[in-house]
Amino acid sequence: MLRTVLTLDASATVADASALVAAHGDATDVVVRRRVGAGYEWFLFVVAELRGMLDGASPESRLGEVVDLSGRPTFPELSFEEAADGMQGVVVDDGRVAGVQYDSLASPPGELLGAPTPVGDDAAAHDGSPTRSIDFGDVGAEPADDSSPMRSIDFGDVASEPADDSSPMRSIDFGDVGAEPADDSSPMRSIDFGEEPAASQEFSAFPHLDAPDAVAPNESFALDVSLSKEQQAGTSGGAISVPTAAPTFELTVQVVAPDFAVTSQVRQTMTVDRTDLSTARVTFELAAGPDLLPGARVTVEFSYEGNLCGRAWREVHVIEAGEPAPPVRAESSDVATPEPETAPDLTVTINRGSDDKSLTWSFTSPHDVEIPAPVTEELPIDSAKSFALDKLLMAAKSLQTSLGDEQMAGIADSVSGAMPVEFWTTLDAVWRIATSQERTPTVLLVSADPYVPWELASTGDSYLDPELLDDEYPPILGAQVRLGRWTPPGKKPPRGPQRPSLPPSNENAFTGMALVIGDYLDSNNVRPLPEARAEGDALAAAYTSAQLTATEADINRLLGDEVDVDGRPADVIHFACHGQIDQRNPLRNGIVISDATPRLDELMIRGSKLGTRNTPFVFVNACQLGQVEAKNLADYGGMAGAFLHKGACAFVAPLWEVADKVAREFAIDFYQQTVTEGLPVAEALRRLRKRFSASGQAVSTYLAYTYYGHPELRLVSP
Repeated sequence: MLRTVLTLDASATVADASALVAAHGDATDVVVRRRVGAGYEWFLFVVAELRGMLDGASPESRLGEVVDLSGRPTFPELSFEEAADGMQGVVVDDGRVAGVQYDSLASPPGELLGAPTPVGDDAAAHDGSPTRSIDFGDVGAEPADDSSPMRSIDFGDVASEPADDSSPMRSIDFGDVGAEPADDSSPMRSIDFGEEPAASQEFSAFPHLDAPDAVAPNESFALDVSLSKEQQAGTSGGAISVPTAAPTFELTVQVVAPDFAVTSQVRQTMTVDRTDLSTARVTFELAAGPDLLPGARVTVEFSYEGNLCGRAWREVHVIEAGEPAPPVRAESSDVATPEPETAPDLTVTINRGSDDKSLTWSFTSPHDVEIPAPVTEELPIDSAKSFALDKLLMAAKSLQTSLGDEQMAGIADSVSGAMPVEFWTTLDAVWRIATSQERTPTVLLVSADPYVPWELASTGDSYLDPELLDDEYPPILGAQVRLGRWTPPGKKPPRGPQRPSLPPSNENAFTGMALVIGDYLDSNNVRPLPEARAEGDALAAAYTSAQLTATEADINRLLGDEVDVDGRPADVIHFACHGQIDQRNPLRNGIVISDATPRLDELMIRGSKLGTRNTPFVFVNACQLGQVEAKNLADYGGMAGAFLHKGACAFVAPLWEVADKVAREFAIDFYQQTVTEGLPVAEALRRLRKRFSASGQAVSTYLAYTYYGHPELRLVSP
């Protein structure tokens, strides 16, 4: 039986949420939704419970800050077809909540989920049922009583209309089926599923980019940016999603076009009126250069209150005047707005420039700081890949040497020198705000460049004010701030979820771990890893786990998503194995399997069933597997891209060869800090990087680990 329900967004202000629940009886069902990646988590309340939590809270606070959702059970998201099959959960149709279905009319949702049940007059009035259920199964039959204004409605065991007009049930308008009740004092609201419910907190629309399909060299042209409820042919990118119920609001729109000159302001403000999207429009002026560039791209980024909420792009071919224009290709890719309380202090988007050696940087921040225009920076050598490989090889050579400090400092300085000045000035501004709030700044790098280890950038005197730095930590970006990398949103397939989604999730469950331990034998011409076995034993003793070996049989079980821990898919997949990157022989790239010749590589991961039941956290504690392989120059290759493509919430791996014993200690301490102590992943990595020179001799293993994920991601035990 489907019940209608009030829907609130976790990003809604307390003032907005209080106003919405005020009009409903204490027993009304309420669903609170919290965005996770490109989807939602759903939590069920009743009004009485939620009202008590909101009472006395600051009106400007966000609902997700006031209501503790971390330990509360989630409800699954259902389609109408799944609801008709009797499944329990929140029924969502075309992005809108149609109702909630849960077991037993005798159990109100608060009691069902372990929350307080309604008390007082409402508890007596609802007679054990918080709403009246609605059966959509027989909507074609005409009711026997023609005076009924509704068709085929089953009110369950409710024999008569409650005398108390505070009934939380809201009527549902199926079209022209009868007159509206005469008593306007009833708190019931009519819901028309064809329009957005009044309780919705989220605005959604598609970006439109209007520009010529082709221009001649040196020709100027206009780029008109607008919004519509329909997707535009020729414009790539998904819907913009903004968590606000305001009738009007502002978006910041900036154009990123390294192949063109932007002759107008690169950043403009778009005012959005929900009732009239035709007024939401800005225009940019661009000019082509002298060269022919078929397939040149113009990208537009949208941000709301300093948070990236959408990206769209289109092709503008630069061809000879009079030549026929090639077809303009388009694809879909969604970007969601992060929850305000978890938004990074600085989000940096790094796009490829007009050639292999140039990168275009753009910036967003929720803080009131000056945001520079997108800037293109050229690398000092012929490509990002060559630059990165040079630095990583030098880092590997500095492994536990007496000159390791100086070697790593030189690498860090060269990486910083490849970053634009605008990055440092913007980071300085947001860092000062974080310092004033007595916390470590958070930075998310959304980078189309999969090669350069930006986390190794120097934060020395040449780049930042020394007063901002923590002297106890190495002057390395990844040791001074909470830093996470991410990949641009993947192409949205016709069916199934888009992966990786943007933004990355800031929370993932931790109930059990799949441990893959490389137990190698000398007879296989593979060096044994006794510390890896010790690492596996220590983690198995500390956490609920399923222990696997790096054999073909166990790897096959893992890739088939057949490994459960206490009846649930593992939330963490941890490898302690040999890894190899051989640029000259790609067949030897991947995780070394102890009893088979093939390596576990990114193609096997992408072809696996991983990610079909959950979004695991993946830690590959093996040499070099954070790198991207040479044969995947067009996209994120290597293990990082493969696991993120399969839905992993985050990925950690070393970029170069790591010391076996130090790698063991690193992994054990990492989980101690993230799972046992509850630190964010990026903060645990920051603290571990602190050990780089703590012993007086540089140990580069502590700086080797790269992290793809939200800078505030936590592994949360139920």
